[in-house]
Amino acid sequence: TQQKLCWKIAALQKEMPNEWISLKYLAQDMYPDKEYSAVRSTLSQFIAQLEELGFVRRKRKGRQAYICSTSKNPCDKKVKVAIRAKVAKKK
Repeated sequence: TQQKLCWKIAALQKEMPNEWISLKYLAQDMYPDKEYSAVRSTLSQFIAQLEELGFVRRKRKGRQAYICSTSKNPCDKKVKVAIRAKVAKKK
């Protein structure tokens, strides 16, 4: 699940560079069939572990929590390579 989260965060960060991703948005993307309140604590625990490893940064603004991928995220580099490969295939 942590690896899946790393991939998802890296992909979302590529779609929205220089923007913080809300945990609510991430939860809806990862678990579309579940309520945010049902997965919030589990998702928060996984994010805390990724934060300890230095793969993501977290900040709070009011009652909402936001995250962003760091350069230490190993999936970040792989997403860049995958995107380049897709672009090369289209050409």
